[in-house]
This record gives sequence, structure tokens and C-alpha cells, in this order.
Amino acid sequence: MRNVQQSTAKKAALLLCSCAILGASQAYATDYYVDNVNGNDTNLGTATSPWQSLSYSVERLVANDTLILTDNGPSAPYREAIVPKTSGVNGQIITISGAAPDARPFVVGSVNWSDRSAGGEVDWDTTDGKVFTLTDVPALSALWISSTEEWASNGVSSLLLRDNADSDNITAGMWHYSDDDQTLSYKLIDGETIDNLHIEAVVSPNLVSISARHYINVANIQFLFSAGTAVSVVKASTSISLNNIDVKHASKNAITAQGGENITIEDCNIDDVGNNGIVIKGSADNKLANSIIRGCNISRVHTNDCITLHKNTSLDGIGSGHLVENNVLSQCGEQGIDVTSGSDITLLGNTTYGNGDSGIVLGHGVTSIAVENHLSVDDGQYAGILVNAAQDISIANSCILDSVKHQVVFRDAEDVSFNNNVVYQSQDRYGSLIDIALDSSSIDFASNQILSESVYDTLLLRYLQDNNPIATSVYFYSNSWSTPVQNARSVATSERGRHAFQDHNQHYGRNSSDNSTANNVYASLEQAININKCNLDLIPEQYKRWEYSNSLSVETVSVDSEVPTSKIDLIPPPPGC
Repeated sequence: MRNVQQSTAKKAALLLCSCAILGASQAYATDYYVDNVNGNDTNLGTATSPWQSLSYSVERLVANDTLILTDNGPSAPYREAIVPKTSGVNGQIITISGAAPDARPFVVGSVNWSDRSAGGEVDWDTTDGKVFTLTDVPALSALWISSTEEWASNGVSSLLLRDNADSDNITAGMWHYSDDDQTLSYKLIDGETIDNLHIEAVVSPNLVSISARHYINVANIQFLFSAGTAVSVVKASTSISLNNIDVKHASKNAITAQGGENITIEDCNIDDVGNNGIVIKGSADNKLANSIIRGCNISRVHTNDCITLHKNTSLDGIGSGHLVENNVLSQCGEQGIDVTSGSDITLLGNTTYGNGDSGIVLGHGVTSIAVENHLSVDDGQYAGILVNAAQDISIANSCILDSVKHQVVFRDAEDVSFNNNVVYQSQDRYGSLIDIALDSSSIDFASNQILSESVYDTLLLRYLQDNNPIATSVYFYSNSWSTPVQNARSVATSERGRHAFQDHNQHYGRNSSDNSTANNVYASLEQAININKCNLDLIPEQYKRWEYSNSLSVETVSVDSEVPTSKIDLIPPPPGC
């Protein structure tokens, strides 16, 4: 009997040991729930007994857990940052998400500084009934206001940004913050009373902070009102994914990733951002490699770029192997896409329009960059695509249409292939279509269609800074060129000045298989645009200037007429990258 008992005990011990080993290697998947209105942190975190605090909930997650945020509507946003304390592991990701793509809760970086009479958290004071003040409050980056009635109905979507006054001499509808005494002042607009206003003050710099964490997915959430960078992935974090999130009204950057590997940013919407949309930033160690930015819509980045792959302030670069694919990037202060660090980078199927300086910039010594199926429309005062001090560049099957001045510019570019592209300039634009400047060399143009309908004395191709087509090894194969008949002298070199393509061919012998015609029109390009997968349906009508250029009343300026210097000026220095 004793031997039987010993045998049974041994079997039980072995079973416990095997279970412990199994538990160490495979965590069970658990779904937890947080509800900022109906939850309680003493609950179990289940669907029927959710937690309430976002920070409390996130801190309890381990590998293979999912935290689902209940969407209580735009008038009940979450007001805490997401800061994961643990990591997932390969195959056991930690997910923090709204319930579904169409049930995305709001997480805001603002505090409710409405007067208590309006259901807020503070008591405003006044001496004249017009200017109201709060004392001993932290600094804020923005003040958003709506009526209490509008807030109850539409929440965060009802808020309007109020202007910040430079001094305490404020006018109606403006605010001022004094660092000296930590006092906020706001002057009412006629018809407003302090108890009929809902007031949101933006104080939180970050809404998501992932630092030295791994295998985490953040999805289906709307992030609003950040006083700094809204979403930050730093310190060698790896295998982080951001899916179907909105980032709006961020004072600095929408999303920043620095260091690590395998960062995926997909199907995100970014709008109204102070500095940059998405930043892949350089670092001294653990340089970020193998990132993906795909399917994002980025607009209204006020100062810099929609997407930036850039060195940090210490001039440390990023790593290699990045993919930027199928994004729509518009109305950003400088570039749609700025690639000024890294190597082995693919820009595939992106669309840029209405950006301040350029659609794409490749510069600062980047190497091994492929641009394909890119659509640029009405991009910038500088160029649709600028290659500036970069090498081993391929630009293919793309459409560079109607930038404000220049369409494609090569400055100090080396080993470039430019193949099967469409380059176009409408009637009321001016400036050269293709510029080859500074020490550019080894550039091959093949099977491109380059067309200008400009009434100005424009140039299709221009060499600058004593560039010689032979010395710089620039070659042309089977390209088609067209310009209005009055602009027949549409090539320029410093050696020979303005001249026609026939003269250029005979003298330099660099494009004998090309053909040049006169008076082709935009419609002749449409088939090539479709073949290159450039989807013009993504472009709002007001940016398609060629569709109404025939109705413009613009006097034709012939090649022998005096043309204002501004119409044929030399290429300016490139904008800051």
C-alpha cells in the first residue's frame, strides 16, 4: 500500500511539473475590458464587470492579453495615457483596442476646465464679467471650447480651437497663460457666459508611450489633443503595430518611432498636427530597421512633413529596410515624404498633393531608394520630386503632375534611373520640368512622357551649374517630349543656352532615340497615367488645374518675348529637409 501511495505521489508531482513547464511556455489568451463610465477598478475586468481606469487596466496586461476599451461616445472620452508596463512575446501579443473598427473610443490629452456650474472641474473667477481667470493651473498648449449643449450632443467633435494671445491684453474669444503666476485668462465672446461653455485645456504631452516594450498592438482608437507627440515608440521597442488609429490636433508630432525593429503603422488617419505626421527618427544605437507605413491618410501638418525618415538632432541615422506604401499625403507644410536618412527604402504607390515644398525629397546622402507608382499633383513651390545629394535611386512608373514650379529636380544626384514616368505641366504654370543641377551624374532617362502646356517660356529640360550632358553621363532612351510650338527652344545648358531638341541631339548625342513634338495635350497622357496605377480619383478637383486651364484668360508669352525674371529664374537652394 505504501508503494502505491509513493507511486501516486510521484505521478502527481510529475503532472504538476509538466503543467508548470507548459504554463511557462504558453500563456492563455485573456480578454479584459475597461469602461470609463460604468466600470470600477475593484471589478474583475470582464465584459460584465469591467475596470474603469485606463492606466490601471493597462498595467495588468501580460503576454497574450487583450484590453478592450468600451466606446462611451464623444462626450465621455478617456483622459489617461496608454503606457504599457510589460511586453508580449512572439506569437503572444498584447493588444489594446477599441471593440471594433467602427467602435473606436476617444482618448484625449485635455482636461475639463469648464466652470463647475457647467459640470466642470474648476471655478473661474472674474472682476468684470468679461475676462475670466484660473490660477495655479499647469501650462497648456491649446484651449478648445464649445457650448455645454453642443458638448452634450457631439462631444469632442463640437470643440473649436481658440486663439492664444501673445500678451494679457486679450480680445474676445482669446486666451492667455502667464508662466509667472500660472494663471489662465479667457475673454468671453458676446453671448457667451462662463456657465454655458464646455472648456477643454490641452495639457498632456503623450497619449501613447511605448518604451523598450515588444509585441504590442494598439488599434481602433481615436487620439485627440496632445500637447506634444501623441504616440511615441522609443528605446529599441520591437514588433509594435499601430492599426486603424486616428491622431488629430497634436501640438508636435502625431507618431514618432525611434530605435528598434519591425514597427508597423497601418490604416491610420492623421490631421491637424503641428510639426510632423509620422517620424522615423535616427538613434545612436539600435537604429530602427524594417518599419512599414501603409495605407495612412495624413493631412494638414503645419510646419514640416507628412512622413519623415530623418536623422535625430545629434545627426544619428536610421537603419535600413523601410516600406512606405499606399499612403495619401496632403497639405503638409514642407514635404509629403521626406527621406533624408537610411537605405534600402521603398516608396510604393503613394499619393501626394498640395504640399508646401515637394511631394518627395530624397536627400542627405541616402542610398538605395526605390520610388514606384507614385502620384504627385500640385506639390509645392519647389518640385514634385527632388533628389538632393542621394545615390542609387530608382524612380519608375510614377506620375509627377503640375507642381507649382519645377516637376523633377536632381541636385548632386548619382546613379539614378528615371523610367516610364509621366511628367506634366499645365497652361498657367511656369518653370522647368526637369532640372539637373550641381554635381549630378550617371542619370538614365528611359521611356518617359514629358509634356508642357504652359503658355509661358518654359523649359522641358535644364542643366545648371555648368553641367554638361556628356561629362555628367546623362543619357536618354525612347522618351517623348512635347511643348507648345512657341516654346520650341525648350532645352538649356550653360554651354549652349536655350536650344531645340534637334540641336541638342546633334551636339550632345545623348537622346537620339527620343522624339519631340509640339502642342500635345494632357489627354494624350491619360493612358500612361492609368498604366502607372496613379489614381486621380484620390485628388480633390481643385488640385487638378489642367481640367480648367483651357478657360483661363492667360496671355501667351512667346519664346522671343520678354518674360518676367521670376518665370525663368535659376533654381533656388532647396528647402530645409
